[in-house]
Amino acid sequence: MMQLIPTPMFVDYDILLACGLLFFWCGYWLVHISAICYGKFHLYRKLEKEPPVQSVPTLISLENGSARKNIKQYPGVSILKPLVGVDPNLFVNLSSYFEMEYPIYEVLICVVDPHDPAAMVANRLLEMYPSVDAKLFLVCLCKSFYIGGSKVGVNPKINNVHAAYQAAKYSLILISDSSIKMKKDTLSDMVDKMSDKVAIVHQIPFTCDRIDNSTEPAISPPSENVTDPSLFLQLDGKSQFHSQTRLQQRRFVATLEKVFFGTAHARVYLVADLVGAICHTGMSTLLRKNVMDECGGLQAFAGYLAEDYFMAKFIVSRGWRTTISGYPGLQNNGGSDLRKFHDRLRRWVKLRIAMVPHTIILEPLSECLILGACAAWSAHTLSGGSIDPYAFYMVHILVWFLLDWILLNIMQVYSIKNYAWSL
Repeated sequence: MMQLIPTPMFVDYDILLACGLLFFWCGYWLVHISAICYGKFHLYRKLEKEPPVQSVPTLISLENGSARKNIKQYPGVSILKPLVGVDPNLFVNLSSYFEMEYPIYEVLICVVDPHDPAAMVANRLLEMYPSVDAKLFLVCLCKSFYIGGSKVGVNPKINNVHAAYQAAKYSLILISDSSIKMKKDTLSDMVDKMSDKVAIVHQIPFTCDRIDNSTEPAISPPSENVTDPSLFLQLDGKSQFHSQTRLQQRRFVATLEKVFFGTAHARVYLVADLVGAICHTGMSTLLRKNVMDECGGLQAFAGYLAEDYFMAKFIVSRGWRTTISGYPGLQNNGGSDLRKFHDRLRRWVKLRIAMVPHTIILEPLSECLILGACAAWSAHTLSGGSIDPYAFYMVHILVWFLLDWILLNIMQVYSIKNYAWSL
């Protein structure tokens, strides 16, 4: 009786790897399309209804002149503004919170050191806007305790705003970084998104157009004693050259930040919010104080440097939802510096890897050039060499850039062609 010997099975690992990479490549195009569609139909939508009535202690009625018309009740909002140091745009950013078109809110400005120049900026705004309910909290660090509050953890931001959080009189809390500039109707939109099942409304990070407002004159105006402008230009030619160089550097970094936050960062952020994943960034966050108090308030998260992630994780675990505002959070830093921008991204990557370790593999694969190279090799391998990998790679980059351009226009809400050509 003949005994059949089984033929050994050989696994072509190149084929398996190529299939996996091509599958991931196809799936990531779905991420592109989803981000564009969700951004188009979610961002910059006009309010179709008034902000909902919340179960909060303080509600007011609006009047139109002497006649009561379309009376609506609005929930009050306590705005917490942690400040450390100043930059050229701090005054503009902070003043935007005193000019919002929302009927009832308070601004609680928190400064760590009473000698910080930010306290002078805050006091000036308090004098300029006496009709706005605003207070300045000076939280002075003194070795192991805080004057005006307690050192509740390692997180400096929570230590700064903790006293103001305890003193807040409204049940909706907006915590916003000093670099964020608000549009006048942004707070109304954020309150509108705070539905019955939502406990956190946050803004997707983006940037202001800082090409013009971050510039400085190439040369100082001539002195009254100098009658010949050409003489002044000759004397100050070196200063003019360095000033122009710094101006071009700031323009480049400002555009780089806008492209990053308007494409790669926005793409993942929008899709994460669409599918209900935690994507909370604490630059500008509106939250329910009663939900936070259930776990001990902000103090419960003072032991984390990434307090925004763990805050959202806790709230979602209790059955609440998070969502993004229809208005992006406009970062308006006074000075654009390439090293600071890279250090910031590096710090975020370290935090993400510490919290979600598998991102160390997924994030590099989601980059245009790396993913395109992998997909080109996969297509060439699976086609038996009939597909030119170089042509495939160039088409991949072209389509990727086109979709990024569309998404950036959605984030910018108007055409970016003038902004792009400013380089």
